[in-house]
Amino acid sequence: MGSDGRILRRSILVKKSSLVGLGKEGTKLAARLKIGRAAGSEPAVFIDWKRRLLAMGRAEARRLGLPWNRVGGWKRTLRKTGALRGDALKRLKAALVGAG
Repeated sequence: MGSDGRILRRSILVKKSSLVGLGKEGTKLAARLKIGRAAGSEPAVFIDWKRRLLAMGRAEARRLGLPWNRVGGWKRTLRKTGALRGDALKRLKAALVGAG
C-alpha cells in the first residue's frame, strides 16, 4: 500500500527456467520439493534439488562434503531415470539442507 492508502500495482518477470512443473500430482508439491526444516528457522526449506544437483560442480560438491564421484553417479542416475531414490536422495537432501 502506498502512503496515500492506495494499493500499488507491481509487475514481475518470471523466467521459464525458474518454473517447476506440478504434473498430475500437484497436490503433493510440498512433499516433492520440501526437504526439511533448517534448524531454528520458521519457514520450511524448499529447494529444487534436481536442478541443483544437475548444476552442481566440483567446488560445490566439496563445499557440501560430498564425494565428486558419488555426485557424478547421482547425476547420471538422475539423467537416465529422472529420479533419485533411497539413501542417495537422503544424503543429498541432508547436505543441501545443512548448506542452507
